[in-house]
Amino acid sequence: PESGEKKIKALILKTYGAGNAPDNKPFLTAIEHLVQNDILVVDVTQCPQGSVELGLYEASTPLLDRGVISGLDMTPEAALCKLMVLFGMGWEPDQVKKQMQLDQRGEQSLNIFNIDYDKGQAGPIYSGQQPIPGEVEFDKLEKASLHVRGVCFSDAQAQSTKISLRVYVNYQNLQADTGTDIIQYAGTCEKEIGNGELKTSLFLDVTGAVKKFFVKGRPGRIGLVANDSGAISWEKLNLALYVKV
Repeated sequence: PESGEKKIKALILKTYGAGNAPDNKPFLTAIEHLVQNDILVVDVTQCPQGSVELGLYEASTPLLDRGVISGLDMTPEAALCKLMVLFGMGWEPDQVKKQMQLDQRGEQSLNIFNIDYDKGQAGPIYSGQQPIPGEVEFDKLEKASLHVRGVCFSDAQAQSTKISLRVYVNYQNLQADTGTDIIQYAGTCEKEIGNGELKTSLFLDVTGAVKKFFVKGRPGRIGLVANDSGAISWEKLNLALYVKV
């Protein structure tokens, strides 16, 4: 509504498997409209067991790109009750969004801590650090996922059709020719860009490197190097830490 109190504060999506959903344009446009109007959209699975991990598969990436959050292994009923309690406390949508990804009373088996890095460019190098929440216990870290969203070539004349980034964790002396033989190298995320596609999203599991090199109470550094394809820019760089309750 354009005026008056908003009647809908949140929406729960019951999706397939690990959070997969249809990618047809009208559906995604509707989801995007909801999120842009501060309506929280939570993704839970229809499966009797398992957990939602947005971005793990291509079919869930469009939801992640549009601001949908993971309900992990919460049941739809638990998600609904949790939303009612949190909004009933009078909290703003951003506060509710954060708390929905943290266990309150045993309704989910993991906490998700989202660390947002700078919108930027690997031209060909990017290195940035962000504080890590003090509640993160790295000995309880289940998974660490790096998401690079809204990725494109900075040079419109780039000839390559493959976006490719080498990823390093807590490495101070990053150079364009830094190799993959150092222990801080976490892996390479890459994707072919289809015909007419201007932007894409990249995903990489960096659990091993984060467990080894991130230290409780200290900032976490992420480094990116573009692979032989010119400068690469992105709209959002996010590290999601999944920590056992």
